[in-house]
Amino acid sequence: MPTVSIITALHNKGAYIVETIRSVLAQTIPDWEMLVVENGSTDEGPQLAASFHNERIRLLVSPRLGPSAARNVGLNEARGKWLLFLDADDLIAPDHLEGLLAKASEHPDTQIIAGCWQEFSDGSPSNTQLCQPFCAKQSLENLRDACIAFAPWAIHAAIIDRLILEPRLRWPEELDQQLAEDSHFWFRLIMEHTVSYSDKRGALYRVHTANRRNKVGEIVPWYHGNDNAVAANLRYLEQRGLRPTVGQCENLMRLYSELYWQARSQQQSSIANDARVKAEHWLRASCQRGGTISWTLRARRFLGLRLYLAIRYGLLGKPAHWGKPS
Repeated sequence: MPTVSIITALHNKGAYIVETIRSVLAQTIPDWEMLVVENGSTDEGPQLAASFHNERIRLLVSPRLGPSAARNVGLNEARGKWLLFLDADDLIAPDHLEGLLAKASEHPDTQIIAGCWQEFSDGSPSNTQLCQPFCAKQSLENLRDACIAFAPWAIHAAIIDRLILEPRLRWPEELDQQLAEDSHFWFRLIMEHTVSYSDKRGALYRVHTANRRNKVGEIVPWYHGNDNAVAANLRYLEQRGLRPTVGQCENLMRLYSELYWQARSQQQSSIANDARVKAEHWLRASCQRGGTISWTLRARRFLGLRLYLAIRYGLLGKPAHWGKPS
């Protein structure tokens, strides 16, 4: 049985899938399997994936469109103790699996091992930006507060114990027509399981591809995707008899504040107004529920959200990464 099952949803990524598979073949440990799940491609991607005659690589077909549906097909066939989800246009460094498994050996009771990742633009692989998991040096409570609003890491920066992915915690196929489905996926796992961190940086995350599904700069789909993921996370809490913590309210306020400013910069007034109303709601909720009120929250309350954001982004510019806590 393989130690790691690598699951890759494939949809019109023929320009990248060969490089992605080669990065898996270059791993320093041999004990893996790769499940490439064809998901309605109209290009040569499936044929290119099938051209690798290696018993550790299997090509499957998803009966439903969408990355979550395809990943769940891979889950049904996976045999490894650990799971890694790798998008068809991303890469992993040769020691990526080895580094994450080493950390798993140090923490045998941990169900999720998360590492760092390097972002690079399509066509400029040598120009990378190092990114770290949220709250890597903080408590699990801080991570749970943040990930109600923000996906905590690139999906291939972490491995997951396969046994914890029971049916109710699998990829949310109901969000497949939206963006930010990974926010809901990780939130539920992190709320119920433990996380350990590795300082390895073997996940290589390609940005600015011509046909990338997750185009953060396009505010309309990005806003609706995040809004639906947040609604799913709030339903999850409600079903468990919980309400958002003070920290979760604050992070939701930060998310909607960033979405508001991004929508305003793109002259999408309807979305900007909706995001502002929700940001103000979560600002009030975070202040009403007690706990320590940071100076930034006090400033938002004193100045009002619109004035505070105008001052903040006017002086500092937009956040380095839209969609991450700031």
